[in-house]
Amino acid sequence: MPALQPGVKLKDKERQVIKDKFKGFNDGLEELCKIQKVWAIPDKEQRYAIRHAQKKLISDAYSHFLHRCANISFTKNPEKYYKYTPEEVEIMIDKLFDTSA
Repeated sequence: MPALQPGVKLKDKERQVIKDKFKGFNDGLEELCKIQKVWAIPDKEQRYAIRHAQKKLISDAYSHFLHRCANISFTKNPEKYYKYTPEEVEIMIDKLFDTSA
């Protein structure tokens, strides 16, 4: 990741790195949800523990990344890259491994 400072114009390569990071996260999250939503964990405590661990790890890292990119102009189409809020990510994870889904 390039050193990000508000107001500093990014080089094309630096902008592309940020775009690639967003794309990688978005694609990875969508793939994770697609695959793991069909998995069932009948044990409620184990299901909760796995969801909680995933939410903590993924949401914390994503929130930190969003905070670093918050005031950085790296694209003319931010909606293409800012697809999910940390809260939406947690909601998506909460839907995984549910035997009733």
